[in-house]
Amino acid sequence: MGTIHGLVVHIRKKEKEVTDVSVMESLLHNAETMRLAFCDGDEPYIVPVSFGYRDGAIFIHSAKEGRKLDIIRRSNKVCFEVDTYKTVKKDLPCKWTIDYTSVIGLGEAELIEDREEKMKALDVIMAHYGAVPPFEYSEAALSKMLVIRIAVRSMTCKRSLG
Repeated sequence: MGTIHGLVVHIRKKEKEVTDVSVMESLLHNAETMRLAFCDGDEPYIVPVSFGYRDGAIFIHSAKEGRKLDIIRRSNKVCFEVDTYKTVKKDLPCKWTIDYTSVIGLGEAELIEDREEKMKALDVIMAHYGAVPPFEYSEAALSKMLVIRIAVRSMTCKRSLG
């Protein structure tokens, strides 16, 4: 059992547990895609998203309408997941394994519509994918989007290397 952001976390296979927050944040800074999960009434809903991470918050851009926004407006609780993996092939397929690191976390989503706050969040997302500032955003593009800010409440991390 470890403590992440003040919460107790449990990983069943202790030999795979990573409690170093810098490892988790490194994966958040380097992952290409995040899967964002919601509970839509009694039905789960998950969507892959582009994102950026900074100072305990995840930023995602979005159109102003859609299912994920409808869900967030009813309940701002979200779950997120990022991972890296590589199949390690051996002589026999039954001996194959996967090297992986994964982070799963919980947070609360907030919709950001303020122009200046949107631009700051978009800067985080652009930098995540390697763009070099300064960034320029057209008023037309800004007016058609909003940003989702997810305050990370807790995270767990697992790693398996061959």
